[in-house]
Amino acid sequence: MTRRAVPGGRPAWPTLRQLRNMIRTDTYSYLKRDRADGHAERRTFVHQRFSVTLPRPMLLCRLLGHRPVVDGYDSGSPGSTAGRRERWVECSRCTTRPHHQGRLDPEIYAVGDVYNGDWGTPPPAKSDQATVAAAKAAYETFQPPGPWPQPTGTEDDRYSGNLTGRLGGELHLCWRRGGTWGWELKVGNPGSEQDLAASVKFGPAGGLFLHTERFGGGIVRLLNSRTRDGKTVYESRTIGLKVHNGKLWWTLWAPRDSWSSKDPKWMQGAVSLNPADRLFGRKLFKYIDVPDSVNLVKVRCADSDADTHIVALKLQQVLAGRDRWPFRKRFRSWTVDWSCRDGIPDGSTNDWKGTTVHGSHVDVSDSAVRTGTWPAEAAAAIALQVAKMRTRYGHKPTGVRVRGDVRNPGELVTSYPGE
Repeated sequence: MTRRAVPGGRPAWPTLRQLRNMIRTDTYSYLKRDRADGHAERRTFVHQRFSVTLPRPMLLCRLLGHRPVVDGYDSGSPGSTAGRRERWVECSRCTTRPHHQGRLDPEIYAVGDVYNGDWGTPPPAKSDQATVAAAKAAYETFQPPGPWPQPTGTEDDRYSGNLTGRLGGELHLCWRRGGTWGWELKVGNPGSEQDLAASVKFGPAGGLFLHTERFGGGIVRLLNSRTRDGKTVYESRTIGLKVHNGKLWWTLWAPRDSWSSKDPKWMQGAVSLNPADRLFGRKLFKYIDVPDSVNLVKVRCADSDADTHIVALKLQQVLAGRDRWPFRKRFRSWTVDWSCRDGIPDGSTNDWKGTTVHGSHVDVSDSAVRTGTWPAEAAAAIALQVAKMRTRYGHKPTGVRVRGDVRNPGELVTSYPGE
């Protein structure tokens, strides 16, 4: 069912009781959690998250009414059936979306157009399961947006992203080697969870991170809402200065999560703060594969045959030096690049990262290379490497040796099982 309505309804001024329902504070201690799990890092003094939920002012919209425009994204090229194209309605001033936001035909509505179409009814209550299922099925087709949200005077108001916003941050105080000094400001994009963000890093002492959610949407739309090749660009921008690894790094309205050779050089870059880099050139490391040095070995990570894995080894020379004389690249050490096709369990329970390690590298000695025993030394080093990973993740299978299985460090094989 659709109906015509005034394009921009005015959000009602909340009462004192409604304001109280919208305000909420929240804190969470990562340090306390890590200590309870036994994974707290040493020399960490404070690691706290904090936030406050507040009603959004929306002054212009309360005085002039919402200004509905079409928003959306295009993951495929215009006119093609590949990818996904979506359109919905939101206010161009305060970024509030109707309830529900609607699903419009992308062949008719372009991002940024003023919406003057039909308006629908609000979605059914979640308790009405049958009606909700029917509404979900209907939403697969094009639907007009629902009415603009209004305060209800209940606790639901504080969880409504259209009526409330959040100011939050994270404080991390510690002491560790290295670290980054500097600051950064971020302006999000129309799809960002955090509209605006700022961070200050204190080098080895940690840092302070601040952000807004549903506050600053108008700034995002004004400064960072654009299209490229007919598509909406969902790309946050940053401005900042940082010092780490002996270099001064800068970003000046640079994309936060991407880099392109077409970007102007002033947008982002780094300069070395080390005088030796100016005199003798930058430090260089190069890995050169040794011909005919690929071997398959059995690596035994515990005192059981079930924890034995076939690993491919490749011997490499490591050259290190600088661009200019007298420190040009010269031989430094030997290393072995290893890979396991099926992966070795590392004890991690992170579903996003995975629970196995499929490759890395270990160093071997010059004497082992001269005598031809480098595969055995590499196998023992891999067993030790995996044991350290499992210890770090708090998982240690029965029989794991702290120094690897030195009794049978690496048995050469000719192929993978079953081949």
